[in-house]
Amino acid sequence: MASYKVSAVDQMRVRDRALVIGGPVGVISSSDLRSALIEIARIGPQTRFGLRADSSRRRWLFDPDAVGPAVEEVPHTDAADISRFATAVFNSDLTHSSIRIVSSGEYVACLGSHGISDGIGGSRLWAALVSTAQSGQLPASLHSVESRFPLSRTIIRAFGGNPRRLGAAVRWHSHVRGTEIEPVPATLRMPWRPTPVSLSLPMDPHVAHRLVCWRDEHAPSASLRAITLFSFLAALRGHGVETASHALVLMDARRYAHPSTVVNGNFAVGQYVPVGESVTLSEVSRGIAGALVSGHPLLTLSAISAKATVASVLGRSHATVAEASVGIKPHAFVSYSDIGRLPNSDEIRWTGDQLCVAATDPYGAEGIAFLGAEIDGRRHLSVTFHSNVFDTETIKGVLRAVACDPTALLDECL
Repeated sequence: MASYKVSAVDQMRVRDRALVIGGPVGVISSSDLRSALIEIARIGPQTRFGLRADSSRRRWLFDPDAVGPAVEEVPHTDAADISRFATAVFNSDLTHSSIRIVSSGEYVACLGSHGISDGIGGSRLWAALVSTAQSGQLPASLHSVESRFPLSRTIIRAFGGNPRRLGAAVRWHSHVRGTEIEPVPATLRMPWRPTPVSLSLPMDPHVAHRLVCWRDEHAPSASLRAITLFSFLAALRGHGVETASHALVLMDARRYAHPSTVVNGNFAVGQYVPVGESVTLSEVSRGIAGALVSGHPLLTLSAISAKATVASVLGRSHATVAEASVGIKPHAFVSYSDIGRLPNSDEIRWTGDQLCVAATDPYGAEGIAFLGAEIDGRRHLSVTFHSNVFDTETIKGVLRAVACDPTALLDECL
């Protein structure tokens, strides 16, 4: 049995969960999935499937032959029940394993500790598992060993030859720190325990086309990422859900790395963006673009790594810890992540109209995690929240409004 050193961000995210579900991919037996999982894990620790996540240390046990029991088969799920299936898997036990693979009819779910990988890495592993189970062939990309010191090398690449960019990142950091995060009004609090629910809806391609046309006419400088987040916040408020003054937008730092850099673990980090009721779409778009262009996500990753190193020296855990109480009048704190095109989706044999669920733990009791993914040009939107904090039917209405008629939401904000 060997060990494998992971990053500080991997260690920090151990107690959070990440889920990817996709289908229909035909009925794949649990034995075929188990064989594919073990084969992939045996390639090496870079595939992540053979690692045992541990929040107390940076060196994790690598035991590829122990992953077999993580696969199971449950009764058939159809497209109409995909959200129910997602919620059931998301709430399943990960005490004795860092991953869980569940097949249900023509859908396959991959649940894992978020310490294993971020959304992009997790979706890539899901695609590798399914394509291997279908074809019996291991994707060549899985054999690429993870790059050593990827964060340090990426920082040098991004800032070493471009001091102006480093200055821009520092100035952006000062700007963000200077942006006042409005305190949520103090309310009575009550005991709370996590009760996550995951919902998902695809966006019809015609709706997505209308959204692009709306952008071109009304906000040509705004990114589709900003428009999607802005419409989601508008839908929340329109359904009577109060929101926090800032949102956390997850940004992938691989964009700054050399194309040959391989990072299968966590390399995405959240950036605070002002989203208060008085904030315009243009301001939201500038908030996202400013962080990306400046390279500020790399500074955030560096700060997390430094804090984790200090915590390790002091013998403290740097992992996230769930809250124990929630305000009686919650203000939704939205985290938004767009993993883009599902990696390697063209290697999968789809047997019908694709569906994809991507879910992760909300940030705290009042958090709502909003994620987007794309397969063959079709957008798939997912929301995860705590049903004892926010009403499920209300959030269903919010997601339906964003997936089915986002331009109506945007027109109301003009």
